[in-house]
Amino acid sequence: MMIAPILNNDLYTILRDNVGMSANLLEQYTYPDVEHDRLAAFIAELRDLLEIQRQLLPPFNFQMLKGLLQIAAELDALPYLEDEPPTFLSTDLETFTSNASLYSKIPRTSGTLRW
Repeated sequence: MMIAPILNNDLYTILRDNVGMSANLLEQYTYPDVEHDRLAAFIAELRDLLEIQRQLLPPFNFQMLKGLLQIAAELDALPYLEDEPPTFLSTDLETFTSNASLYSKIPRTSGTLRW
């Protein structure tokens, strides 16, 4: 079983439960460009948030995400959390929305594709 997508979804579940608090947390640490010397504090706050919201997840998922965050706190570097351009998220979102707009203009046909 691939656990990464499940853990990713569980983290989003925790963050979506209180969007305002989550946005403040991400802004406080300048996500996605968290300064290296602030990574441990950022991960600690995510763990605290997880503990507060633990009832949102099944017990196994909670323990897995908690363990992952404990491991992350010990790592020397965390890709996608440091040294990212400040437009990282907005650029990807703009690309997605422009592609979605382009996709919506493609004529639809019914039937089955055969190879």
